[in-house]
Amino acid sequence: MSVDDESELDLDDATTRIRERGERIRHTEQARALGRLRARRDLTEREAKAVRDLARRLTEALLAVPESHLQAVQSGAADRGSAAEAIALFGEE
Repeated sequence: MSVDDESELDLDDATTRIRERGERIRHTEQARALGRLRARRDLTEREAKAVRDLARRLTEALLAVPESHLQAVQSGAADRGSAAEAIALFGEE
């Protein structure tokens, strides 16, 4: 993915890649946490839901910064070159 290219598609693609990576990490860490908790004791559905909700909220909060920055780049409110930093930090594994 090139951030030097002037097409909006690249920034849309970058936003999608950042979101997908965040969701993969959320899913993995949520499953790990639930597995560890269930190994120690039975979890109620309410407790499991609390873990899932926490994982979702943390993911949303963490992804808000790079996603909003890429939106600012798209609108011209932020330097296009700085999009490379957001993508490097959040978009690639």
